[in-house]
Amino acid sequence: MKISNNISKRVLNIGPSFKPVTGGIAQVMAYYNYYVFENFRFVANSCPGNKIAKLLCAITAYIKTLTKLLFDKVDILHIHTASNVSFKRSVIFARLGFLFKKKVIMHIHAGSFMEYYNTSPEYVSSVLKKCHKVVALSEVWKLRFEKEIGLSNVVVINNIIPEPTIVEKQMFSDKAVHGLFLGAIKDQKGIFDLLDVVNEHKFLLDGKFVLHIGGNEQVNRLQSFINEHGLNNIVKYEGWVDEDKKVLLMNNCDILFLPSYIEGVPICVLEAMSYGLPVVTTNIGGIPSLIENEKNGYTNIPGDLVALWNSTFRLIANEELRKVYGKLSLEKIVQYYPDNIATQLMKLYNN
Repeated sequence: MKISNNISKRVLNIGPSFKPVTGGIAQVMAYYNYYVFENFRFVANSCPGNKIAKLLCAITAYIKTLTKLLFDKVDILHIHTASNVSFKRSVIFARLGFLFKKKVIMHIHAGSFMEYYNTSPEYVSSVLKKCHKVVALSEVWKLRFEKEIGLSNVVVINNIIPEPTIVEKQMFSDKAVHGLFLGAIKDQKGIFDLLDVVNEHKFLLDGKFVLHIGGNEQVNRLQSFINEHGLNNIVKYEGWVDEDKKVLLMNNCDILFLPSYIEGVPICVLEAMSYGLPVVTTNIGGIPSLIENEKNGYTNIPGDLVALWNSTFRLIANEELRKVYGKLSLEKIVQYYPDNIATQLMKLYNN
């Protein structure tokens, strides 16, 4: 089921470019375009490139939005934002919507949003309280927005993932357990905590476990760590993982790792659940609404390397446990599939 053209034509989504997909919000935009809307009306207010390219993108987006508000039958601006510069950029478009007396929906995707809010509480709250609705990614985030910001206009729209594409497991010929990390390669994502754990136990893991890492940002630091600690047999850098390669990795790996310090509701965790993978992650943001500790994975305290190792070792050592955890994830993930998201969005737009 897709949102009909009668509703789609009234809604203008605004957010980062999804051509190519370079992050979590962009991935959501790509899924909305492909799976949710019959006619996805979209303006990219952030694009890859240097500062000049980004500035031109934002100016072009403003002109396009203004034109659509003046000449098209747009009733709703659905703005997708993170924090910091992303939020400040989004406010420009929100104020345009306020000026034209349109319904403005601010869809907050950032796991660090409350930290940002605390730097400028009056500015942030004044904008959000003017919005028709503020979208949170989980009930946990909804409660935080209501309690800490004082909002009364918050609704929950789940993040979206497509149903999985199942292919034959043929990527690896060894008998090792294969782990997967997908995301920005930086301290905030906990990837270097995971590497520290792997390095500490490398003699035990060699031949029994392989960690595949896909992502960008601090790639040189990652590769230096692998080389300096002799981890080439255990850690494999996969580069930036496109959709086709992600399907292969999800089908062929056994465990997803995301030991982050800051998250909203991570798309990669949802995707791993849809493929029946147990997840080793942390108890932050909206993650506990997805992963129940010792039910379909582990939610450790960020930075707790002992707990991270214990979780990792249990899943490596116990194939049956991996299957049990994966089965529960499959049961929980249905609410995040496109048909359910389309229903949630139609209710939002018609409210």
